[in-house]
Amino acid sequence: MCVMMNVEKLILDNTNYSISIQQGESTGRFILSRETIQRGSKVISLPRTSCHGIYNHLVRQVCHTCLKHSTLGNLKLSCQTCKQVYYCSRECQDAAERGLFHNHLECLVLRWLRVPAGFTMHQVAEIRMVVNHFSKVAYGTDDKAIKQTVGEFNRFPKEDSKLIIKMSAVVKRAFAGYLCDLDDSHICEVLAQSNRNSFGLWKSSDEQYGLAMYATASFLNHSCFPNCARVQRNAGIDIVAIRDIEENDEITICYINARDNDTARRMILKGCYYFDCQCIRCDYKTLESKKLEISTLLQQSIMCTNPKINCCGYFIPNQNNQNNNNFNNNEMI
Repeated sequence: MCVMMNVEKLILDNTNYSISIQQGESTGRFILSRETIQRGSKVISLPRTSCHGIYNHLVRQVCHTCLKHSTLGNLKLSCQTCKQVYYCSRECQDAAERGLFHNHLECLVLRWLRVPAGFTMHQVAEIRMVVNHFSKVAYGTDDKAIKQTVGEFNRFPKEDSKLIIKMSAVVKRAFAGYLCDLDDSHICEVLAQSNRNSFGLWKSSDEQYGLAMYATASFLNHSCFPNCARVQRNAGIDIVAIRDIEENDEITICYINARDNDTARRMILKGCYYFDCQCIRCDYKTLESKKLEISTLLQQSIMCTNPKINCCGYFIPNQNNQNNNNFNNNEMI
């Protein structure tokens, strides 16, 4: 009960709406709206990542503090000790050097981090993200909500478990040089949590530059017919309603491309997130005519249909209000 209350407080601290955390037998924790929320409204706003990792080949182009991607090439300012993090401005550099976003332990670990050949750039970014997390743990500045996200390393398939164990060995060696003896099982569990709860950092609709965890947003369940979507604002994200949400509706996002067909969606969700989707589009009890109606609605009025770009974003309307909770007309997210 105490854990549930702590999670609910984290959510309520980042929203202007009445929402609550519920527990289901098959779905686990989920977020429920206690009032009507109009399409286009910011439901939850999170100003910073819990932890993040940038793709190695793009480290020089992304500010470690605000996560803004440079469109003008490599950034000029960097950490003078590790040369592994870069900044877009003196303000971001000063904030990092005060230990807010790049502490001394992370600096030392990144300076001597050696990742063996054979890992993908996505996996290397995940290792850097876990380094970022454990460095914060050492200073007590970590996001405590990460402990409450789903990992369940012991339930991972054998091949995936082997990969996580290899990645955990890299993390353990990196910290061992600085008298930080991290527990193997703890590292594996955090990697499992990052595997199942991380969000991509994107510089365009099909170009990713890193990974981030927003632990509070991880309590949002998946639906192939979501009522919300994530909007990236450099280091922060907004969870925005892409259709009207009624009182007592669950607040959901889509973990994958909602435009994929049934078979592809099921395969990706099972392979990457380890669950069988039971949403209205995937439930065998849903009439085919209803599934077709939902797919048509997604294609025609919710999702971007620009044929010139490979986009799986959503459109939301402009609804001017005093709280400035909404975005411009037909902004793609």
